[in-house]
Amino acid sequence: MAGLEQLLSLRDQLNAAIDQVASSPAAKALPALSDAGAPFPPLVAIDKNAALATAIAKKMTALLAGPAHVSEIALSGHFPACLRVAIEAHVSEAISEGETEPGAGLAVEEIAQASCVDPAKLARVLRLLAANYVFSEVRPGVFTNNRCSNGLSTGKSIHTLKENSQDVYAGTDGRAALLAHCTEDCLKASSFLADALLDPETSHSSKSKDAPITRAFKIDGTVFDYWAQPENKQYLTRFSHAMYAINQFMRGDESLTTGYPFRDMPRDAVLVDVGGGVGSVALHLLQHAPQLRFIVQDRPEVIGQQAPAVWKAKAAQALESGQVELQSHDFFRPQPVKEAAVYLLRFVIHDWADDEVVAILRPLAKGASSTSRLLLVEQSYRTLEPDPLVISPLPYLADLQMLVANNAQERTQEQYVALAERAGWKFVKAWVAAVGGTDSGWRHYEFEKL
Repeated sequence: MAGLEQLLSLRDQLNAAIDQVASSPAAKALPALSDAGAPFPPLVAIDKNAALATAIAKKMTALLAGPAHVSEIALSGHFPACLRVAIEAHVSEAISEGETEPGAGLAVEEIAQASCVDPAKLARVLRLLAANYVFSEVRPGVFTNNRCSNGLSTGKSIHTLKENSQDVYAGTDGRAALLAHCTEDCLKASSFLADALLDPETSHSSKSKDAPITRAFKIDGTVFDYWAQPENKQYLTRFSHAMYAINQFMRGDESLTTGYPFRDMPRDAVLVDVGGGVGSVALHLLQHAPQLRFIVQDRPEVIGQQAPAVWKAKAAQALESGQVELQSHDFFRPQPVKEAAVYLLRFVIHDWADDEVVAILRPLAKGASSTSRLLLVEQSYRTLEPDPLVISPLPYLADLQMLVANNAQERTQEQYVALAERAGWKFVKAWVAAVGGTDSGWRHYEFEKL
């Protein structure tokens, strides 16, 4: 197909998709770009027609820009770097607090008072962000929030942020923490991707210790070992907040209860949430399937320092009664809970390279009974057809993030099945988790012991 013919075809597709968006009831609530108080998530995250229109517009941009599109991508690392400056300099909060009325804007000299950043340099940072529709420059050197910059805010006052600088993301929805994690940990790691892939010593490695992030932060071990060190507590804390935001953004809780039939499991059946963090999965399943018993396992610093406070605040009775148990455990070691009904790992396996995945799953198989089930809850992943219309690049961005952070990857169903078989598990079924009648992208891969 010639370029002009392709352009006209894309135009027709885009117009049709926009018409579908406009006729949808959700479109009536679509906020203007300038609306800094707009709710989250945006329409594109919840409406398939909006996602389709976005995908067509991106492809049209690539067609029209050609090589210039690549040049812009090559320089786009400055964008997340500037996002991190804006987050950690509390720009969004300073504007909300300082401008006389929403949309009026605030001079960069006043914005800079929330941090130690030089106002002239901050203006240049914010100008690049505004050129990408994050913030708006209403007059030279005067910036205001918009719908996109709203995601950078913790919603707290500048005074509170300065008084509680050790954990500025506590009590938030985690969005700002997620963006800060992506623009520091992820960005630094990705800058060493080529170094790791082109080095014969690490290019073919399937070990987490050889991931690009270990070069970026000079880590001896894995990134999780690094975060476990007391002096790096702020990274682990921020990561926990970021994972909460990802769960909300990806509708993880909603999809969790629409795949595997947890409600059909017998009373007092034991579900082990392996690598379960503070227990967010168990908290949600406790409401959905209250007949179950839960054991939440994770590293000592998570189980001992973070998880108890979460459960005491949200489900103290379940903890006190013993229906829920918090257990420190290294999942590379023998599984202490034998013959559980379900060993569940949600969004865990994608964090690890192949050999390490087998090392995680094998102890579970050794501790399982013939009726035990292994449940891997992960996002679906697929390869691309020639000349694709990519509805969302997120699976591929997430895959590269797994590569740079832990030498890991997002996987297809066939890859999960092959790894589980190496560890002693036989594939049973892939449960598709739907939300509102639409495929959420989550899969519940069920296995039984070989």
